[in-house]
Amino acid sequence: MSEHGTGKRRVDVIKLKIVDHALKVLETVVALETLFSASLAGSPELDSLFEKVYRLEREADKLKREIISELRMAYVHPIDREDLLKMVTLVDDIAGFSKSASKRILAYTKGGLRVDEPYSSDIKTIIEASRKAVNELVDTIKSVIEGSISSLERLGNVEKLEKEVDDLRLKILEELYKECVASLTPKCVILPGLVDDLESITDVCEDVGVILKLMFSRRL
Repeated sequence: MSEHGTGKRRVDVIKLKIVDHALKVLETVVALETLFSASLAGSPELDSLFEKVYRLEREADKLKREIISELRMAYVHPIDREDLLKMVTLVDDIAGFSKSASKRILAYTKGGLRVDEPYSSDIKTIIEASRKAVNELVDTIKSVIEGSISSLERLGNVEKLEKEVDDLRLKILEELYKECVASLTPKCVILPGLVDDLESITDVCEDVGVILKLMFSRRL
């Protein structure tokens, strides 16, 4: 096989791994959603559910490292390489925030704290919106990697979901601060960090969307 053919094959393999990595990150967010629902239901399976989040995050990180290593050796335009490196690193951050949020959920639940209303419903909605945003992002990544513009319109949905999450975050914090001024409880310490981790997921989705738009615009 010629050097050009070998280089193209290597790039094709990297593209497949980038999609696999994005799908693995999506699995991590889905596992986070399952964990939170289980915490509300008082499930005894929280430890095993957290282990699943932890395992998926590790698998995503492994794929990220492989992609970064292979991109450095591949025949890719320097600008494209930089875009792909940024994109993969940011997408991997989503798995990291999912693991961080899961740790908080596990810690406060095992400590005997239950998230009550209206916080539980709002946080559940935030996690659902985050999962939808990551799903839209994964479909867009597939589209751009394959050289198609068909899924770029999905980025508009990502932006709407990010705004929904941001609005809910502010709502939760406003309600929480009012409550905490009157009475300082463990939730006053725990919930802000959890909500910030969850908001970071959709923030990253929006940042990746900007990179995807730039990547496609350079091909026009």
